Amino acid sequence: MLTHGGGGSSLMQDHSCESTPALMPNSAVFSHDDTPPQPPTPTTIDKLDPTVVREEALELWDGQLRRKTYGGRTYNIVSLRLSALLIDFCMNREGLEFCGDTEAFLISRNPDILLSPFAAVWPVPAPTENQWNTFAPQMVVEYLSETSPRRLANEKKSAWFKAGSREVWFLQEETSSLEIWRPGAPFERHQDTHYQATGITEGLVIDLDELFGGK
Repeated sequence: MLTHGGGGSSLMQDHSCESTPALMPNSAVFSHDDTPPQPPTPTTIDKLDPTVVREEALELWDGQLRRKTYGGRTYNIVSLRLSALLIDFCMNREGLEFCGDTEAFLISRNPDILLSPFAAVWPVPAPTENQWNTFAPQMVVEYLSETSPRRLANEKKSAWFKAGSREVWFLQEETSSLEIWRPGAPFERHQDTHYQATGITEGLVIDLDELFGGK
């Protein structure tokens, strides 16, 4: 598990989700009589190696593996700057951990859902099982770009909330803006301003112009 004391954040890993049927075992193929292919056999968390999941940047969604594609320069810039903010914030507040997008969270079983956010913050201690984080962080950040569209972010947001997350942030590359989503409440949209966080990250101040600036 990555913590703020682990010598730096992993937010530099710039990925966004896309479906990767080729990663599935027992992938469907046409037979000699041109019978339509059968759906691939669903994968469960028990069949996955945590090390491979992190190294290959994989997520598990309703039994289907999805690999993340690498983002671009803007992703790297925002990752570095958000990383610095979270490192400083968590180091000055006892009992908090954060991670970047190399950390995965098992937030549902049957069907199994394993998600890796752009960033997350949660209080310690937190439950783990067989090397998996078996909880939903209180605050989750997702990154929206051309390679990580809103449709996928909305799917993940619903899953995070169902699993117990209290806030989901959308960082939007195209508009250089921040959306704050909470269960059962209207979302907030911030752009070219200082956002003063609430909840588990109360006290954190983000200058959005600086976060996205100099792209």
